[in-house]
Order: sequence, then C-alpha cells, then structure tokens
Amino acid sequence: MGAGRHTGTGHSECGPTTLHTRSFLEYAVALSELYSQRLLEELCTALDLATVPRYPTAGQRPVMELAGVPERLIDWAATRNHATMQRLAELAAQYRTRTCQPLTTKIRRRMMERASQETRSAKKKTSQPLPVLRTRWRTGAITQVGESVVDNLLRLARLAAETIRTAVRTVVDVAAAALEITAIVAVHHGGRFRHRHLLAEARRYLARTLHRHPAPPLTDTAITAAAIRDHRIDDNPPAPEWPTPLAYRTFTPAWAPTPPHNSTTPTAHRIHHRAQAEAFLRTALARTEQQPADRQPQPQTHTSATVTQRQDPPATNPDRPQHRPR
Repeated sequence: MGAGRHTGTGHSECGPTTLHTRSFLEYAVALSELYSQRLLEELCTALDLATVPRYPTAGQRPVMELAGVPERLIDWAATRNHATMQRLAELAAQYRTRTCQPLTTKIRRRMMERASQETRSAKKKTSQPLPVLRTRWRTGAITQVGESVVDNLLRLARLAAETIRTAVRTVVDVAAAALEITAIVAVHHGGRFRHRHLLAEARRYLARTLHRHPAPPLTDTAITAAAIRDHRIDDNPPAPEWPTPLAYRTFTPAWAPTPPHNSTTPTAHRIHHRAQAEAFLRTALARTEQQPADRQPQPQTHTSATVTQRQDPPATNPDRPQHRPR
C-alpha cells in the first residue's frame, strides 16, 4: 500500500472522508511521543519513579531516562546507539568533505536512518528464555557498577525520584507551554511547520516538565490548540469556501516574517540549544508585555491544565487527519 493510497473511509458531520497512508506516516512521530509519554507515566506511577532529561548527542533533543540509574550503566546498555552514532559521524564527515557545506537537520535525519540501517546486526535465529537473559544482564551490570549498586538499583531510583518530585510543579501553564513549543518548533523546522510538529513537541514538553507525573487528559491537544490560535500565521490561508484540513496547513511563527519557499533548513549543529534560547527569549518578551513596569502584575487569566476541559481543540482528531481535498 503506497503513500497516498486510501486505507479506509470515515464519516464526519460534513459527509464521508477518506484516510490514507501518508497521513498516518506523517503523524508517526507524534504518536511515538504519545506512546513513550504514556509508557513511562505508567511505569513511574507503578514503581514510584521519576525521569530526567539526558543528552546522548550534544546539541540535539534530550531523551528521558529514569532518575537514579547510573550513567555508566545506561551507556553500557546502549551499544546499538554507540555504533549508530559512530557511523553517523563518519557519514557527516564525508558529507562535509564532499560538499563543504554545514550539515542541516533534514540531511542529518536521512543520515541517521542510513546509519541505523547499516549498523543493524543480524537477528539471532534462536531465542533464549528470560531467566538466561536476566542472568546475563546482571553479570554484565555488576562488572560495570558493582554488585551493591545492582542489588539496590530500585531503591536508588526511588530516592532520586523523591528528590525530583518535591521540586516539580504538576500544574501546566498552557499559555506558556504553547509559546515555548512554538518557538522550539520554529527553530527546528526552519520557520515553517505543521500541526503534527506542534503536537509532538507538546508531548515532549509534558514529558520534560512533569518528569512523568501523569498529565491531565487532553493537555497535549490543549497546548497545541493554544499555539495554533495565538502564536502562528498561515503560510497559505485556506479559502473560506474550501477549508484545508488542519493536518495540511503550513504555519510560520507570528513574530517572524514568512521565509522564502526556497529557504534551507537550519544547520544541525547545536540546534536544540538555539531552540531553547529562542523559547527563553520569546517567553521573556511575553512576560514583559504582560507585566509593564509601571503597574503591578495582574493575575493570570489563562486556564491551567489541572482541568481536563479541552481548550479550543482542532476541528479534527489530531491523530486521524483527514484526506487532503481534491
């Protein structure tokens, strides 16, 4: 079934609609972020744990790891990642030598896929029982961090989680989150982005700020809706008589002019650091505008995410985008 082929039909208030493979593939990253968010929320709730951000690659987005697990133990278990990153460095060096151009985020993603495929080891034909795998892991882990750490690993993780939970706010400021994710997405995607990029970043934001405290239902879609409502402009505004589905509309940040269509994607070097700096700048400017120096700060009127009511959500299900109108 190729991209763009119909995979089924659906119905809406305006009549039947179609779904196709391309829509599902485009939302794969947002769905993956949702799966990771829910999985670690359930794990941390069941075992009384918390998560912290970790930066396997300098300048790139962090990944969330369980707090209290020794760094050396994580690196020892990430043998596949080491091989992939080593191959990625080789491909990047070859590209710079051949083109004399900086590595962009788009090209880096393609190289990452190639490096992952080239370093994939052949799967073993025979499986092994779980007790054998556990014994092997324990033996290897003891050689890395010692037997006492391995025997008390859960207790150490719970102690670290207790320290983190005392400093974490469980109330999400939807307005502030919407501004931050818009600034980050704008940098990562060269100033032009779509609904799926904001939705994936909203889920990363919740994972990063709540440290796996369960987020109230629909918080991710509320943040995404607020970002689209308050901090973007349409690159190509849809015609009123023939509206473009939300999944196919291209946005630019409200504070920047529309970039030319032939603009290049940003360079990959330390891009997440630049995105964080942009988010910090926009947040500081917004606070300055909301709280002038000549008057006392007014109480905030936006709705926090402690309530589960959806805040101006998209007209369509974000995880089931409609087919592009013909």
